[in-house]
Amino acid sequence: YMLEGITTNLIFAKGKKLYIPQSDNLQGMTIKHLIPTLKMQFEIIDEHISIDELDEVDEIICCGSGKNVASIAYIPEINWEIKSSNLAKGIRLLYERSLAHYRANWRGP
Repeated sequence: YMLEGITTNLIFAKGKKLYIPQSDNLQGMTIKHLIPTLKMQFEIIDEHISIDELDEVDEIICCGSGKNVASIAYIPEINWEIKSSNLAKGIRLLYERSLAHYRANWRGP
């Protein structure tokens, strides 16, 4: 199964459904911050995606504090190619808005 990257969590998009493995991996701050917002707009499925299932996946989205939200365009070893980047763009905008709101309202120590 594909669960996460070294410094990123993965979101697999199939149509309007987002598959986010949550049970067996470490969630970073970015994905923890995104999940509540994503649940308002998408069906979130806590399910593993195997390499054999990737041909059914439209987008693979990486989330991490260094990269924020970014798409994977191509995985040459398995000949997988992104079918659309629309969801990644939308999720990136949601994250940026949410982060801007957090920063504007943060009252530090």
